[in-house]
Amino acid sequence: MKDVFPWVPFGIDAPDGAKTGRLVLQGEGFQLVQDQGTDRFILLSPDKANFAIHLSEIIPNTEQCERVGTINLFDTLYHAVTFSEDNCPVKVANMPQETTLRSAMELLELAKAISSIETNGGDFEWGEAIYFPEQGKCIPTKEGSDGEERHALAIKLLTGGIKDTSLSIAQIHAANHWISIGEIQEFLELLELRVPTDERRVIGAPRPPAQFTLPGRQALEEFFREYVIDHFWQKDRYDALGVKPPGGILLSGPPGTGKTFAVRELSKFLGWPFFDINMGSIGSPYIH
Repeated sequence: MKDVFPWVPFGIDAPDGAKTGRLVLQGEGFQLVQDQGTDRFILLSPDKANFAIHLSEIIPNTEQCERVGTINLFDTLYHAVTFSEDNCPVKVANMPQETTLRSAMELLELAKAISSIETNGGDFEWGEAIYFPEQGKCIPTKEGSDGEERHALAIKLLTGGIKDTSLSIAQIHAANHWISIGEIQEFLELLELRVPTDERRVIGAPRPPAQFTLPGRQALEEFFREYVIDHFWQKDRYDALGVKPPGGILLSGPPGTGKTFAVRELSKFLGWPFFDINMGSIGSPYIH
């Protein structure tokens, strides 16, 4: 975080025996810092800030709660709450980038938290909100709304990083088998979002394999014609024989050799969607 400094110096005593460490996240009215020497985190918010007011409603400061307290420093009173790593607040926009996909229950709790603020007349950017998984609540940090951005964020949350608002419910389910079609529908309904219901997109009529060209890659051009394009050009014949197209094709080679270009040209020829996905943006225990 360039040009951003922590409000509280290192080593200051915080609730539940924690000590303030490096800054890991900042937003309007709050900072999240790491506890020195442990995997816990400390959430700080200046007294009277809107974020602090919302925070005190979500997590009241009671004598029975040792991880809630205040830090008085430089004539500023900070509300401070210590969280374990599992229950640490998270910025909603960062959730699709995590290494594990959220469960259906977690996603539905998040949708309910967002919906609750919307119902109460809040108009805020979903991605900038801070979500508290333990409490199932959200604190908005930035006003405004963009329907397309909200829709894209919802799809990314459901799929673990795919940003494509044209995906149908069946396609979302295909990308994330851990959540059922019914649960996807419930998630979208809570957020008052609609997606296409058809399982397949409408694509153009099949074209003869001979029309497909891949300049400079004759061998790959012939491979695509024979094993992919011809199947859809003569689909009825292949189906009658019980022959299916390849389940996937892996292209290998150094950067700049035309792998992405080849796939893009093939998808364009067939009228299929093309997803250019960076593996680092997908949250999955099987990839990371």
